[in-house]
Amino acid sequence: MNSLTLAEKRISSLPTPILTRADNPFKRYKGFEGHAVRRAKVTGSFAKIGEAWANWTDSINRRFNVVQIEKWYDSAVSVLEGITIHSRDVERFNLFLIAYQDYQYFQLLSGLFLSALINSSQDTNFTIETKHFSQSDYPPAIYCLGYRNTKNIIIKETAVFLGGIGDEMQSGTIEVSSTVHSVGMKMKGGKIVVNANVLHYVASEMEGGEVIINGNVGGGKLLHVSGDIIDDGIVIFVGAGMTNGNIIIRGNADGEIGYNMKDGGIRVVGNVCREGYAFPSMIGSQASGGVIHIDGNIGRFSSWPGECKIYNKGKLIWPNL
Repeated sequence: MNSLTLAEKRISSLPTPILTRADNPFKRYKGFEGHAVRRAKVTGSFAKIGEAWANWTDSINRRFNVVQIEKWYDSAVSVLEGITIHSRDVERFNLFLIAYQDYQYFQLLSGLFLSALINSSQDTNFTIETKHFSQSDYPPAIYCLGYRNTKNIIIKETAVFLGGIGDEMQSGTIEVSSTVHSVGMKMKGGKIVVNANVLHYVASEMEGGEVIINGNVGGGKLLHVSGDIIDDGIVIFVGAGMTNGNIIIRGNADGEIGYNMKDGGIRVVGNVCREGYAFPSMIGSQASGGVIHIDGNIGRFSSWPGECKIYNKGKLIWPNL
């Protein structure tokens, strides 16, 4: 695998210099500044999880100076070995994390550790609260929750902004009712349901499974260009590079739909390529396979589709035979 995973590249930088809004929620972190590790003041079996958290963050502080998602997650799984973890422990520890929000990389540390707890648990079903975390429009309060997920997770509705939900998901289900920055990158199986909007990425390089968005992709807002500055501009991809799986969007979708897709299916119930969108609006650009259904209206293409099939309101419109 490349030295940087797709998620790390997404986090580390974006080449587009004209963005006025940081698409990278962690780009302000250059090096990893150390912090004094707090030891969890807990008793009983729950103390083992608290001590694992303290040891893990201490290890990351000593061993890493850049974001390495896969290694951080694997090391979290390692420190949890031998600990009996129940769903109530995960839900309790999630509330306990509020004391650590000043940690550098907290958004990512919390998401990865909760993911490791969930996947290491002997239980199957989990309910995660997020309303106790600091609320802000950007960056996400929690990142990579449900990473490599194999269980069933309900993330309760909250005003907190979430990101990287279900990245590299293996199986199981995730249901979230909050606005999401990105969802399902390199997803291999399972099902993700978002009962809200997704702002940036939906299932980039998806390999299997199903993603259902019961809202808009891009927040449902039109974006406009003012000179060389893009006001509130965000890059949006739906199913970019996907090789299998299915994506259903019940609202509108802006940005690039099915860019470089190789197989799988995308359905947008609402409208695409709407007038006023600042970035190029494309459907199936550079695709080598796959099927895209648009049930609503299609605006103006900014480039020709590749070798995929595109249907609009049930009628094949590409290739135009």
